[in-house]
Amino acid sequence: MKKLDVSYMYLELTRRCTLQCAHCLRGDRQNIDMSEEILDNALKDVVHIHELDLGGGEPLLVPEKIESLINKIKRYGIRVDKISFTTNGTVLTPRVVELIKELQQIASLNVRLSHDKFHLLEIYIKKLVERVDQNTELLTEMLGYNPKDKDFAMDDGTISRIGRAKLLTQEDIDAINKWLTPTQYHISYYGGPNTLDVVRMYDWDKDIVQVCGSVVISATGFLTQLDREYELEDKGPIFRINIKDKSLLSALVQYEEKYRESLGDEEYKEYREEIDSKYNK
Repeated sequence: MKKLDVSYMYLELTRRCTLQCAHCLRGDRQNIDMSEEILDNALKDVVHIHELDLGGGEPLLVPEKIESLINKIKRYGIRVDKISFTTNGTVLTPRVVELIKELQQIASLNVRLSHDKFHLLEIYIKKLVERVDQNTELLTEMLGYNPKDKDFAMDDGTISRIGRAKLLTQEDIDAINKWLTPTQYHISYYGGPNTLDVVRMYDWDKDIVQVCGSVVISATGFLTQLDREYELEDKGPIFRINIKDKSLLSALVQYEEKYRESLGDEEYKEYREEIDSKYNK
């Protein structure tokens, strides 16, 4: 049985969130968590993950999913080099603290705390400023760094017009730009790269298949692309491949077959030659 060595895996553990930020590219929050079947299918054929990103929603709202993830990593003997997640800082229960410590025992842990103007405004409106400040201090003590320093989102002030951001007007942007400095936000109409060409694989003839690019799995089980709205994810943007009823290995075999069909034999042959020459060195 072949196994997978994955460069980057993103698991959307939940679509629940404590906030409803006006710029959220995901769209309105939903009461949906990744099922145990999807989580198991994502991991059972994997031997190595270079970076595992736990996403949402707010991933710390589902400690039971994080605990299950930890147990599966141990059960399947998966080597994980780095674990990352982004939090809004509103959730840090004693159970979550213990789980973060367990994650630190498994791999290098990279925690990002969202602190752009839109998050700050929502936290202020919901009167959560003191809680977030306290949680940030505790996280800083636990991690040895301030998680605000790890947050890379919107550094250049770009807001993609997807999700809830579709409703933002120029007046909204102007108002929030006056609120805090120095970042000046602007709307981007960039639609993102080709959603089909997101995963590249090689060493199919060996026991361990190398998986490059981004393996992104939605809470509903679809293979999708990073930073897409829930509505698009649930349309199955990558050949409608879903791992509810199949392992990730089977899903990637299906992906390769579908990608070959979409390119045609000649173009696919050139694609494979390019991949093999790039990675098989």
